Amino acid sequence: MQKRIYQSTHPLVKSLVDHLRDSQIDALRFRHLVMEITRLLA
Repeated sequence: MQKRIYQSTHPLVKSLVDHLRDSQIDALRFRHLVMEITRLLA
């Protein structure tokens, strides 16, 4: 079964998801954070 981001207990993933929820984030930072989350969950 594929792991869901919101079920992750990894503190860095939780922090990155919180950053992604921030409405002030710019597109480049968003892209970087998505890549980091993808790498951690791979």
